[in-house]
Amino acid sequence: MPTIDSQVHAYERNHPGRPWAGTLVGPAEVTGDEMVAAMDSVGVDGALLVSPFSMYRYDASYAIEVHAKHPARFRLIKPVDTTDPGVADTIAGWASTPGAVGVRIMLRDEVSSDPADPGINRALAAAARHSLPVNLMCWGRLGQAAQLAARNPNAQLVIDHVGLPQPFAPPPPAQPFADLSNLLALAAHNNIAVKISGACTLSHEPFPYKDIWDPLGRIFDAFGFARCLWGTDWTRAVGLLTYKEGVESFRVTDRLSDSDRAMLMGGALQRVYHWPEWHDYFMILGTASATLIGAMFVVVSIGSGFLTRERAIGIRTFLTSTVVNLSATLSGAALTMVPALDWLWLGGIVGVVGIAGLVYSLREMLGFNQHPGTDRSDWFWYTIFPVIGYALLLAAAATALRGMPVSLDLLAAALAFLLAAGIRNAWDMIVFLVTMPRTPE
Repeated sequence: MPTIDSQVHAYERNHPGRPWAGTLVGPAEVTGDEMVAAMDSVGVDGALLVSPFSMYRYDASYAIEVHAKHPARFRLIKPVDTTDPGVADTIAGWASTPGAVGVRIMLRDEVSSDPADPGINRALAAAARHSLPVNLMCWGRLGQAAQLAARNPNAQLVIDHVGLPQPFAPPPPAQPFADLSNLLALAAHNNIAVKISGACTLSHEPFPYKDIWDPLGRIFDAFGFARCLWGTDWTRAVGLLTYKEGVESFRVTDRLSDSDRAMLMGGALQRVYHWPEWHDYFMILGTASATLIGAMFVVVSIGSGFLTRERAIGIRTFLTSTVVNLSATLSGAALTMVPALDWLWLGGIVGVVGIAGLVYSLREMLGFNQHPGTDRSDWFWYTIFPVIGYALLLAAAATALRGMPVSLDLLAAALAFLLAAGIRNAWDMIVFLVTMPRTPE
């Protein structure tokens, strides 16, 4: 299970091209490249990149640039203005942005505290229509969050930063979990999850912050780990701990089982934000394809001595087609394992494989059509299934070139079709070779 941080920030130095509206506690600059380097140094696989409101307000253009450069590492959250009459259109536009998985509402002092506020509810309804979870910054307003959840049962709300005020610099609050009971009450709403982000900044003890685990345990018990999302809130927490400490404190504790830790530090986030993790799936596809290719060559090598010239030609025809399809599956799966491969390269390579495979399969289809006596099931498995697979590869390439995460879904479907055809056809040939008479005709 990958480790995914539920909240990090990245930003440029203040400059006229993208001026800051305010300041955020932290370094003068934390670029996307620097954030990736920090994640790599402690084995964090991905993160939700939340456009920093303090600096950029409702402009998420820098976060979009970072995602374009590191599409496999980040998904994007954009703050939205609930006082804007066009907020629903803003959310609709954001939903089509590559990498966008959610929006953020900041219940600041100037934002209405009325649970019936039209602007807030308009934003929640729009987010629900587009399947975008809503990060809710609601320190001191957990009661309002409960009523908003009740009014918008189809909207997925995610409470920011344990729902509790957190410091930007030492010391932590004297009673950091004073409002914990109000947070726990939100667990009754199935459409509310909670980010366990920045929790270490509430500790009165040094690393590994043992005094936070009893109250955190109550949160885990109330919400369940499937609704709790670990995060660091880097760089806001820079004045109280290092990024490594924010990560390692949850790895070294004995208060979490391995399965609970996996859910808390990535699994729940993938479910809530619809961020599928395809690594294991593609690994299985690649391994299966490579194994089948090897097995076929072994069996063909053993059986080749018993083949007549005519049978050898026929077997070679079917063998080549099957190896081509399995090799395409292996290549596609291997591509997804390349570190930091961007959408452009992924789309380009997958597109080339898709075009070549589709041309080859259509040629094979014409060859089958010239032999009316060919078994119909062979025609289906050797031509129709591969054609569908390569067509899906082209769709995956087109969406990857546009930076759309759905390309991985299409790639997964394409390789599944190609592997299914490869498994059936490899088995068909292997059975034929091992069961045929052991003397040439």
